[in-house]
Amino acid sequence: MKVIVSNTSPLRYLSVIGEQDLLPQLFGKVLIPTAVYQELAHESTPDRVQRYFLNPPTWVEVCEVKIVDDNSSLLHLDQGEIEAILLAKRK
Repeated sequence: MKVIVSNTSPLRYLSVIGEQDLLPQLFGKVLIPTAVYQELAHESTPDRVQRYFLNPPTWVEVCEVKIVDDNSSLLHLDQGEIEAILLAKRK
């Protein structure tokens, strides 16, 4: 089973068009950092996306990511993108 790391955009937009289950069919498991989960479940997120990710499906694993000072080259990105990159580097 392949495991991938995702930021918010693929999960959000696949959910908007009703194709969120495409990712586990292609990859098996999707790891997302906590910041990405928070973005997907945020009250400003489209209802369809928010409802789907409030209780993540079994193919999504939410992972805690610590940001350390030596990642200053990533600071121009948003929190979810930074954590997704760091999580991917860790896996």
